[in-house]
Amino acid sequence: MMTAWIRHFEISPQTVFMTDLDGTVLKLLSDPAKRQIDKDARIAFDKFGKRFPGQVIPITGRDYEQVVQCMGGVPTFPVISSNGAELQMPDGRLFTYPFAPEEKTFMTFARQTLSAFAKRHPWLVVEVKRWEVGYHSSMSQGYEEPGVSVTTILDRVRESAEAAREILFDLGKRAKNMNLDFSIASAEQTHHALTHSKVDKLGAIGWFADKLKTLPCGSDWGHVVYCGDSLLNGENGSAPGNDRQIAQEVRKNGGVVIQVVNHASIPDENDQAEPHLAVRTPNELGNLLRRRVEAFLSTYKS
Repeated sequence: MMTAWIRHFEISPQTVFMTDLDGTVLKLLSDPAKRQIDKDARIAFDKFGKRFPGQVIPITGRDYEQVVQCMGGVPTFPVISSNGAELQMPDGRLFTYPFAPEEKTFMTFARQTLSAFAKRHPWLVVEVKRWEVGYHSSMSQGYEEPGVSVTTILDRVRESAEAAREILFDLGKRAKNMNLDFSIASAEQTHHALTHSKVDKLGAIGWFADKLKTLPCGSDWGHVVYCGDSLLNGENGSAPGNDRQIAQEVRKNGGVVIQVVNHASIPDENDQAEPHLAVRTPNELGNLLRRRVEAFLSTYKS
């Protein structure tokens, strides 16, 4: 357990809020399509981003269209989406990681494969994104069949999850045989997906830095407030948290890390990804951000 948290972090005109979405400002419902941003978090980001353009930056595994859906409208701030593959600017400009033609062809095949599987298994949560295909081992929210019990449907979900797992591993083998950089990853306990191995959230900050000047460069992370939920280091056979790399850079270079967390999964005090401040739920984070942002804006004189 950590020994000291910064409970009153400072906001300044130079602050850049960088945030994960799922599990951080979106409650982790079993069906990702049903998740919505916490209202207070959206208000905080809208107000700060309007006053300081380009200084609120969500960084998410979601495709941009899914970000629009979970936020209830088009964001007024830049978004790094598709697990770091794309940067969508508020003025409509889109920048994309330079994938090789054979990688694009492979992902088209992978999307077609998982889309066809999803049509045959509508009770399972399957996600088909531009640069990620995968599934959650849970039932699609609201799925039901007349005369079929929930127990029977859950049995189907378990069987379908096993079938989806086999498809992903077959795709992984196919990519390996083609010498393509794809691998199996897990962003949540019930989630498994095929992703591009060289595309991630931290990498995106580097390759989009020339497109968005408010992104931190080199060791210039002291003005960053990073919000995430997945910081653990992958011990005991689990996958490393997909917010961990950014959290390490923020801590190392003087910024602030806020974690939404089950307190049993906070990195210990010797961990380089240890957060400065922890809250229990996305709602608590949203409330914290709104209060701090509104207090700062009420006294700030340009």
